[in-house]
Amino acid sequence: MSGGKGGSASKFNDYYGTVVAALGWGPLDWIDAIICNGGYLYQGHLALTTDATNLTGSIADPSLLASGGYLKLYRGTSTQPADAALSGHPPYKDTILLVAANLYFGRETANAPNLQVIGGRLPRIDTSIVASADNVSDDGQVNPIAALAEILTDERGCGLSLSQLDAASWLAAAHTA
Repeated sequence: MSGGKGGSASKFNDYYGTVVAALGWGPLDWIDAIICNGGYLYQGHLALTTDATNLTGSIADPSLLASGGYLKLYRGTSTQPADAALSGHPPYKDTILLVAANLYFGRETANAPNLQVIGGRLPRIDTSIVASADNVSDDGQVNPIAALAEILTDERGCGLSLSQLDAASWLAAAHTA
């Protein structure tokens, strides 16, 4: 009696793609981590000072990028350039962008991974309303009065003019907070 060979060879496909995410208005001042599907893609406090920061060489697991892949963070300035992954699009000025080109999506899944960015920015507010020394509270957190003042006066927020706010009250509240 002779037996035949059973089974078949399994073939799996790894999927890669490009993810571009608009994170908010800028400029972003620092990042502490970028998380991809619950694991750290990037970790470490980094002050952002240029329009675009290439994080490709700093990612935790380089195998998460295919050949030619990259991870860039555009901090949301008015002078930032357009990214190559967005050919045909103008630069998204004043918008914080994360671009992950040729990012590993997974084995047998073509769904984009969940990406999280942990970072922050200092409020940009006129010093007649919040003194620059009061932008950050004593414990290193952003002063909530300064953040509220920015939301109320910024054109992307409520767009109130400074003359509509009682400067002395705002200065006192921000200093107390």
